[in-house]
Amino acid sequence: MIVMLYKILEIFDRIVQLVLPKDANAVCYVSSPDYTDNAFYMYRHILQNRSNLCHVWLVADISIADRIRKEFDLLSNPDQYNSLLVFKKHSLSGYFRHLRCRNVFHTHGAYSYSRAEAGRNVVNLWHGMPIKCIGRLNLVSPNPRPTFGTLHIATSHLFKYIIAAAFNAPPEKVLVSGLPRCDFLKSGPHKEAARSALLKRLGICGDRKIVLWMPTYRTEDAGSSAGTAAGFRSFLNDMKPETLQKIDGLASVNNCTVVVKLHPYDGLNRVDPPRGLKSIRFINSLEWAKSGAQLYDFIAITDGLISDVSSVLIDYLVTAKPAAILAFDERMYSRDLTIPVDLLRKSGCFHFLGDDVSLQNYFQKVAAVESCGESEDAAMRDLFYDSRLADSCGSILQEIGL
Repeated sequence: MIVMLYKILEIFDRIVQLVLPKDANAVCYVSSPDYTDNAFYMYRHILQNRSNLCHVWLVADISIADRIRKEFDLLSNPDQYNSLLVFKKHSLSGYFRHLRCRNVFHTHGAYSYSRAEAGRNVVNLWHGMPIKCIGRLNLVSPNPRPTFGTLHIATSHLFKYIIAAAFNAPPEKVLVSGLPRCDFLKSGPHKEAARSALLKRLGICGDRKIVLWMPTYRTEDAGSSAGTAAGFRSFLNDMKPETLQKIDGLASVNNCTVVVKLHPYDGLNRVDPPRGLKSIRFINSLEWAKSGAQLYDFIAITDGLISDVSSVLIDYLVTAKPAAILAFDERMYSRDLTIPVDLLRKSGCFHFLGDDVSLQNYFQKVAAVESCGESEDAAMRDLFYDSRLADSCGSILQEIGL
């Protein structure tokens, strides 16, 4: 029944695309969560560098429309004659307006039954280079309809072929351009006033080094230990209880604040975070959404990163700041990996945190503003994120002729 429904929708969508006139000056953006990630940074770049365009945002929650309009007024130059429209994604008006746009940028797909006909560019700005298997590579729960794009992007030639395989796309349809969100990380020093304003918005003290800790998604597990919501694992389940206290102590000694941004599916979103910590601040998904902060604006002002197998590790290589892997247990992930953990370890690009010595060395490097990993092998870093990629947004726009 579902398969038949998709077939009907695909046929309907194809007919509508053939009949509906395309607007060459209309650009559509779709992201998840709304108004974030690569789609947002592409939007901001186009808004500030192109004229006479109608910018169309499709959002799941229409209540964000007022914020998008207010920020449009702040970001746009009246002399460039750009305009803005915001539609609820799951509405007929949003669907038809999306089909009229000659150029579409998305992070997770727009409409799963919609494939672009001739004359439309649909750019898949997937939300990070996959260390965990996605799309067709995910044998645990493969996607029968891989996220569509007339163009996909990657950060290196290694990821070019991983992206092509994941989305069932010819390699020549994958542009090694880097990611729009990483352009902001490469754009040089950020003004102290902007840093202070962002930290104030998040309620974080601004006179210390900032280490961002971003645990990734675990499998759901009804046997989660105490301290997390029943049915959902937390990254703390993969750590020794004393590790959190050690990190708190080392952060204090090295004048650092560790900001833990919880994954939306982490069990700690549903309970109070651990107490008695002096230098670790937890921010749950609701708090982050209410702050209105763009994640990569925040990453740009951090001094170090901790994660496990999140794609943010790949992005952070462009900052040349210390990046670390902590609490990774391959058994606790429901998907296989595209890159062996041994390759990540041997690359020298990342600190692997486990014992007291590795934790101490990492925080000392953050305090001393030393380089990203445990070695200085530029060739290995380029394997993951090619250092020659300086302008992702510009490369993508040149490729599609916008």
